[in-house]
Amino acid sequence: MSPQLLALLSAVAYSGCIISARRGLQYSTPITVTYVSLLVHTVTLWSAVFLTGGIPAVATLALALFLIGGSLQPIIRLFTYSGIEKLGASRSYTLRATTPLFSATVAIAVLREEAGWAILLGTLLIVGGIMVVSWDTKDQPASFRWWHLLIPVAAAFLAGIVHPIRRYALSLSDEPLFFAALGAACVIPSGTGEEKLGRLWTTSAGSEKRKSWNAC
Repeated sequence: MSPQLLALLSAVAYSGCIISARRGLQYSTPITVTYVSLLVHTVTLWSAVFLTGGIPAVATLALALFLIGGSLQPIIRLFTYSGIEKLGASRSYTLRATTPLFSATVAIAVLREEAGWAILLGTLLIVGGIMVVSWDTKDQPASFRWWHLLIPVAAAFLAGIVHPIRRYALSLSDEPLFFAALGAACVIPSGTGEEKLGRLWTTSAGSEKRKSWNAC
């Protein structure tokens, strides 16, 4: 299977996840959706690892880099699902999809990769897309605040840092299935920070609701 086709199938599958999360958020909270997604992530990928030969031998540095990246994954997902809750699936994920902007910046500045005209043009289009989405007020919920736009951008920023790290780690040990499953092992140590962040979102949402009731 070509890398382009694999990336396209990944994008289609992820769009289905976003729509499902949006529906689930009508009856739940971003932190619950985050934990459920990580639980499915853990069970599915680790089962696949053991069904395809077990844990492979990998470079220590690659292992450490994926553990670092994996520790940010719960926070990235929480920001992603919180953005969907606040802005809706289409508007939020348009901003969430700015990850390549940050990934390209890290790759050029840190990994010394060269930026061709296609990358520069793509970066300009991404920036233009952010501006268009930020100005669009159609179907804007009454509870909207300008800083809600920063939630999916924060997820994109963190993902943009993690992606080049993972790419470098995979150049050391080409075991994508194992490393994808390894990210789930970082959920427990990073869970405390995520839970605190989740309580912050809940408190903020509750405060906004109380303000709207007082205004009535």
